[in-house]
Amino acid sequence: MQSVDNVRKELAGKEIYIIRHAQGEHNVSSKFSFDPPLTTEGLKQVKSQHKLATTLGVECVIVSPLRRTLQTADGLFPGHGNMIAFEHVREVMGETCNIRLPVAEAEKNFPGVDWRLMKGGGLEGPDR
Repeated sequence: MQSVDNVRKELAGKEIYIIRHAQGEHNVSSKFSFDPPLTTEGLKQVKSQHKLATTLGVECVIVSPLRRTLQTADGLFPGHGNMIAFEHVREVMGETCNIRLPVAEAEKNFPGVDWRLMKGGGLEGPDR
């Protein structure tokens, strides 16, 4: 494991962008479901920001394993090649919309994402 000082040196001069997901179904509906996708409007929002996102020179995309964040990241940085799903950057549990799909199902829908950090479960426990 690297020391904090080594990590600071490695990140020196790098920019970190934190992006919230586009409009999800749970943002406009009173009917909550597990891990809701983006709305049609949310997909339009992503498309409208794609060109700007590609100008940022992003080296690595760390994304929550929730469907709406994966859709947003995939739309902003399609085929990026260094997109990593990481449980600890997601919204907190408590609402049904924040309970994610099993990793095996998400992997099928987002094959360009590196899922290695998610193997063996996550906040919900081991995936089945």
